[in-house]
Amino acid sequence: MISAKLYATSDIYLAATLKVYDTHLDNFRKKGTRTLFEFQRSEKCDDLVRGYYEGTVLVPPKKLRDALRELKTMTIQQKTGPVSI
Repeated sequence: MISAKLYATSDIYLAATLKVYDTHLDNFRKKGTRTLFEFQRSEKCDDLVRGYYEGTVLVPPKKLRDALRELKTMTIQQKTGPVSI
């Protein structure tokens, strides 16, 4: 799901990869039982997404784990009230 300004994904592992590489998380929202993460779209973002699906992006395991924890915490907290990003 790509628009001119945002790249949206419900793949939490892709979202964590984008966070590790400092792609700006613009927003996230619930869509049914999934969470939709919306990132600022840029050439860097497009390259990372392409590399993710090609299997060429390398992510340090600890940084991936930390980004996953942060995203999961944000989505859990959203259930109880608004969360600033």
